[in-house]
Amino acid sequence: MAIETTNETPAQVTTRFARAIDCLLVALVFAAFAAGPPPDVNEAHYLIKARQYWEPEWLPHDLFASSSFAHWLFYVTFGWLTVAFNLDAAAWIGRVIGWLLLAIGWESLTSALGIRRIDKISSAICFLALAHVCNLSGEWIVGGIEAKVPAYALVLFALSRAVKENWRWVWPVLGLASGFHVLVGGWSFLACLTVRCVHRQQTLITGKEIGSFVIGIILATVLGIAPSIIADIGIDQATRSIAATVYVRERISHHLYFWDFSRGSLLGFGLLVFVWRETARIEARHRLAILHTFAAASLLWTAGGFALSCLANWSWSQAFAEFLLRFYWFRLSDFALPMAAVLGASRLLRLRKGLGIGLSIAALAVCVFTVAERWRDGRPGADRQSLPSYPESIIRTRETHENWVRLCHWIAEQTPSDAIFLTPRQQQTFTWYSGRSEVVNWKNIPQDARFIVAWRARMTAAYGPNWSELQLSIIPRDQWRMWLSSFGVHYVVIEQGLWRDLFATGPTAPLKLVYPTDPNSQTTYVVLEVDQLAE
Repeated sequence: MAIETTNETPAQVTTRFARAIDCLLVALVFAAFAAGPPPDVNEAHYLIKARQYWEPEWLPHDLFASSSFAHWLFYVTFGWLTVAFNLDAAAWIGRVIGWLLLAIGWESLTSALGIRRIDKISSAICFLALAHVCNLSGEWIVGGIEAKVPAYALVLFALSRAVKENWRWVWPVLGLASGFHVLVGGWSFLACLTVRCVHRQQTLITGKEIGSFVIGIILATVLGIAPSIIADIGIDQATRSIAATVYVRERISHHLYFWDFSRGSLLGFGLLVFVWRETARIEARHRLAILHTFAAASLLWTAGGFALSCLANWSWSQAFAEFLLRFYWFRLSDFALPMAAVLGASRLLRLRKGLGIGLSIAALAVCVFTVAERWRDGRPGADRQSLPSYPESIIRTRETHENWVRLCHWIAEQTPSDAIFLTPRQQQTFTWYSGRSEVVNWKNIPQDARFIVAWRARMTAAYGPNWSELQLSIIPRDQWRMWLSSFGVHYVVIEQGLWRDLFATGPTAPLKLVYPTDPNSQTTYVVLEVDQLAE
């Protein structure tokens, strides 16, 4: 009987093992930077939607959960975790998988560039710090689990093949990245196509690459582009235009519209461009030149976003510009520039050890400060972003969060699973903690035009034209019943202070206090049941 033998030499086995250790070390760096109690900023958005994909009967009356599944591949591959485990456990498992995927991508790229082990780790730290401090549009790469995390991991792996001129791997991998997140993968696909144009030797796509290029296009189209197109089939142009305006100028302008970027972001990004340009000018080896061209292409998309932001201010071009601005023109440069700057500088800093050590220590200090601030606060990222904070009293801040979670858990235990809630404007985790449908949520804007317009109508009806506060305190009491019935709600959650003001100034029918059972308890928030029999 023949015994199978491996062709790997002991040196190759050692190298493979060493690279696995490198991946683990980089993953630990990512975990140390991003770990925190779930849900993180976007986990309460993506994982809620992912669970509803696998469990359609869950949240049957929630506007966001009922909308289209734009990130279909993410829901298919990660969504089952939300059914097999509770949401917190699903988030942690997803994070670990995401951090490992990013680490594998980073290790592959740094190995392709010939970067040593210690520099792989230090470059990862510098990348985290630079991307955190110098981003233009608020993009992040390492954090909680969401669709763009596996997409960026695949982009890193594709770049590791590109710098080795192994383009047959690049296109299918980027097509798969587009399946996870069509904008991350799509912009990267176009950037790599730009790289191929600049650095081609004979033809743009060689005969050996044609098959893989077509596969990449098919993957991107079927998995990434098609779900979004299908969701808007049959939607009239007026609805599409309104949805684009809501998305670009009213809800996500801090990511999409140049004129709403902060001055600090502009200064930080300007510094990043300068650092990257100097790195690209000094260190221009061929493999790094490919990486720098990729970064330059991302700057072209940023310039396009700036031009569209200008056109959006003119009535004759507003609809056209806002339609295109939906596609996150500034996103890729927030990833590509710090990556190219850090990896391009790694060889230079190795030759100038003092400068390299100093910059690495500075980057480590930025990361440590960021992590320390997160843990000092103690709240999950999603609650830190949305619930009230009191800088003068960390105790009050934490008590507010604890009261919010306690209230949501009471709702999960004491109310019907198909109940609909009207909730405070300043929160984005009600569904995560309670498992109940809500009328509308500021964070959870749908992706398809019809639902975006419906989302805006509900936001305006519930929180006023400025989306600032629940209209319960503004609408005349004799109109409460009609106002509440327009949402079909069974319960209302409001701040306890607002409830006491309303209770002190007159009758509150058809609203009945059900939580807390003792009206004198300090719970920050209260639950009011809508008296359906009174209607």
